[in-house]
Amino acid sequence: MRPAAKPLGSTRIHNSGRGNFYILEKSSDGWRYQHRLRTSALSGEEVHHKDRNSLNNASENLVRLTPKEHRIIHLGKRKT
Repeated sequence: MRPAAKPLGSTRIHNSGRGNFYILEKSSDGWRYQHRLRTSALSGEEVHHKDRNSLNNASENLVRLTPKEHRIIHLGKRKT
C-alpha cells in the first residue's frame, strides 16, 4: 500500500550531498526549498542564510542575492 500524499505546507529535511541540509516544503508546484518560497526568489537569484544555518528560514535571516554577490560572501573578494 502506498502512503498517503503529504498535504501542502508539509516539510521534510533534504541532504544536498555537500554537507548542507535544507528544508523542503510541499507547494502546489511540488517540493521546493523553503528558503526560496519564503523570499519569493526568482530564477537566477540565490538565497543567503545570514547566520549560515541552512535550517534557519526566518525571514530576517534570509536575503536574495545575485550568484556573484553570494560567491563574494562565501569565498571572499577575489582579484581578477
